[in-house]
Amino acid sequence: MLMRLLTRPLGALVLLLVLAVAGCGSDTGSDTGSDTPGDTASTGSGESPGQDPSAAPTVPGTTVTLVSATSGRGDPADRVTFLASDGALASYVQQFDSGFAADVSRAAEGVEVEDGEVLVAQVVMIGCDKPADASVRSLEDGVAIVPTPVPTPHMECVAAVTTVGLAAVPVSLEGGGR
Repeated sequence: MLMRLLTRPLGALVLLLVLAVAGCGSDTGSDTGSDTPGDTASTGSGESPGQDPSAAPTVPGTTVTLVSATSGRGDPADRVTFLASDGALASYVQQFDSGFAADVSRAAEGVEVEDGEVLVAQVVMIGCDKPADASVRSLEDGVAIVPTPVPTPHMECVAAVTTVGLAAVPVSLEGGGR
């Protein structure tokens, strides 16, 4: 039956269309809320559905380094993960494929962390686009890196791009936000 369908031009076109549509769309995987393995990394205190991170005040004097890779894997997060040690960074990057983990680790080494600051990281976007910029925001229940919206987002892509934001923030923010 399938072979007969494929020998007809219209049948082949319909089959091709069905396969193309089945491969498109967004990944709506569930977030289990589990943290990255390792007990030396800490995250904010969780989701706050009523709070809009993009409307929260920015943390002054912070610069975000964005690192992106196609098919880099990782779990999107609503809040940053505080990376107070090399071990915490090593644990954090385990969620990525090996090439992207190395890229994130190298970028983290390039972030200047002054006395009284701590390195933070967050998967800020997984999708067809990568943001050009991001800012660190102080929330009532934590800290978030918020990417600048992509002006003309792509509606479909061959493979998703993972973008991680890295920044140094005052260590006083580790216990919560403002």
